[in-house]
Amino acid sequence: MGSLANLQKLRLELERIQHEDLCMLGALPAMLTLDLNNNDKSHCEDMKMTISRELGFPCLKEFNYKTQDRTMDLMFTARCMPKLEKPEIWLSGQQNESLISAGAFCFGIKNLSSLVTFRFMLDCPVATRSTVGTVKDSLEKEIGKHPNSRLNLIFGCLSSSCWTNDKAISLAEWTRESRCCCT
Repeated sequence: MGSLANLQKLRLELERIQHEDLCMLGALPAMLTLDLNNNDKSHCEDMKMTISRELGFPCLKEFNYKTQDRTMDLMFTARCMPKLEKPEIWLSGQQNESLISAGAFCFGIKNLSSLVTFRFMLDCPVATRSTVGTVKDSLEKEIGKHPNSRLNLIFGCLSSSCWTNDKAISLAEWTRESRCCCT
């Protein structure tokens, strides 16, 4: 295999994503799109991975991250991923108290300076309408702190409580290249 220096798009499904993995991926200079599926189902608290400027990702424009049975476990620091425009976070699993705890969605979105659209999917089949509302409100509060006042939040929900909620979008709408803003 030749050099990976020109690799522009990558999709990985990992049992556990560690800091070293992010360092290696961040060092790929031409990476434009990165899809990471974190299958780590351990329930350790305080397992946030910090994505800092030192990790690299100089050209990354799209970052898709899926995690299972966990809360948001990434933290973005100042000047990281300087060209990131379209992150997509997919939080999958069972409802738990950590979803609605204070600060559960304080992950440094204000530090992603080039954002245009932020997509978030809550895949929690047993989530109550109250939990879904709390998650959405928390995300809207974080989006409100972003310097780009025109940043779009696209919030999706796969929960039985969402099907009658006109503020969430369905999976069919999610997979289309729609430009809606559900606020």
